[in-house]
Amino acid sequence: MILIKNIKYIDVEESIVKGPSDILIDGNRVKKIADNIEQAGAYVIDGADKLLMPGLFNTHNHVAMSVFRNYADDMELMDWLQNKIWPLESKLTAEDIYWASLLTFIELVKTGTTAFNDMYMFCERVFDAASEIGMRGLIARGMTNDAFNKEREANIRDMYEKYHQKDGLLRLAIAPHAIYTTGLDYLKSCIDLAKELDLIIHTHASETLTEVNNSYKEYRKSPIKIFKELGMFDQKTILAHCVHLSEEDMDIIAKNNALVSLNVSSNMKLASGIPDIKNMFVRGDKLSIGTDGASSNNMQNMFTEMRAVSLAAKARSLDPKVMSAGEVLKLATINPYKYIFDEDVNISEGSLADLILINLDNTNLKPQNNLISAMVYSMNGSEVDTTIINGKIIMENKKIKGIDEDLVVRKVEEIIKNI
Repeated sequence: MILIKNIKYIDVEESIVKGPSDILIDGNRVKKIADNIEQAGAYVIDGADKLLMPGLFNTHNHVAMSVFRNYADDMELMDWLQNKIWPLESKLTAEDIYWASLLTFIELVKTGTTAFNDMYMFCERVFDAASEIGMRGLIARGMTNDAFNKEREANIRDMYEKYHQKDGLLRLAIAPHAIYTTGLDYLKSCIDLAKELDLIIHTHASETLTEVNNSYKEYRKSPIKIFKELGMFDQKTILAHCVHLSEEDMDIIAKNNALVSLNVSSNMKLASGIPDIKNMFVRGDKLSIGTDGASSNNMQNMFTEMRAVSLAAKARSLDPKVMSAGEVLKLATINPYKYIFDEDVNISEGSLADLILINLDNTNLKPQNNLISAMVYSMNGSEVDTTIINGKIIMENKKIKGIDEDLVVRKVEEIIKNI
C-alpha cells in the first residue's frame, strides 16, 4: 500500500483543487480519501507542497523515433518522410527499437505521462521496453500496403497471443498507417482483422491538405468518409491529427464515437496547419492529445503539448474562452483513459492509481493563484516528482526505478552514429 499524506489533488471532472487530504492506494486503486489515515505497513509519501493529479495519456506517438530527434527539421511533411525519415527507418533493427523506446519512456515518465498509444515497428521490443519501465499503453505496427500479407497477419496474431493483455497494462492495436499508404483493399483487410480480434484501430487522418485533396481526386470523398464506409468506426478508432476536416467529417466523427488525437506542435512545426479544435469540440467530437514522434515535435512532453493545444485553439478561433485549462486537462487525462481503457482516473475512491505528484516549490508555479491554470500554462514537465502507474511507484524524487538512464542514452547515441 501507498499512503500519500497531506496532499492537495485535482478533481479533473469538476476542475477544482481539493484537499489537503490523505490518500491511500491499495493495489492499483485509490482505496480511501480522508483526513488522518493511518495504515500499518503502508509506504508513506509526504504530500506537503505537492499536488496530485491523474497521469497524462499521450494518444499518438511513434515511440522509437526518439532516435531521430533534431535530425531533420524545418521541412515539409512528405519531403521529410520520403527523403529523411523513411530511408533511415529501413536501417533500424529490433534492438534499436528497444533502446530508442526506452529513451522515450524515460522522457514520458519524467514529464508525467503514464499511458501512451504507439504506432511503429518491431512491436515485440516496444512491448518489452514498456514492460520493463512499467508503462500502460497501446502498441501497434504501422501498416502500409507493402506489408499486409499472410506473414504480417501471422505476426500480428502471434503478438496478440503473446502480448495483448485484455485487462492489463499493455494491449495490441491495429494501425493502418494512412489512406495514402494503404489503399482501400488493404485498409479493409486491416479493419476486418481489428474486428475479428476486437482491437482498437489507430490511424493517421486528414493530416495535410495534400492528403485530403488526393483522397478527393482518387476516391471523390474525404479520408474520414472512406473510413466510415469501410466500417472502421464499428471498432473504437483513434484518429491522429485531423487538421483538415470538413463539417461533414466532424459530424461523422461525433456520431461514430471515434477519438481524435490532436498533435498541434507537430502539425505547426511541419506546417501542416492548425486543426479547428473549437468546431470539433462544439460538434461533440471526442478529443485527446498526443505529441507525435520526437522526430517531428521534438519533445515527448504532454505538459507543453497541453499548452500548445489551448493556445492553438484560441488563435485559430479568435476566442480566448475556448479550450480552457480545465477542458484541456480532461483531454489529456480522463477522456482517453475512459475511451481506450474504460478506466476512471479522476481521483476518487475506487479510481485507477495512475497518478503523478507535482512539486509546487518551483518559481514558475508561484504564486499559486490557480493551480488548474498552472498545470496547463506554467508547467514544463520538470516539476514532476513522482510517477505512479497501476499503483506502483515508477519514479520517485525524479529517479526512475530499475533503469540505467545513462546506459540507455549511450545506446541510442550509438544507434544514430551507426546508421
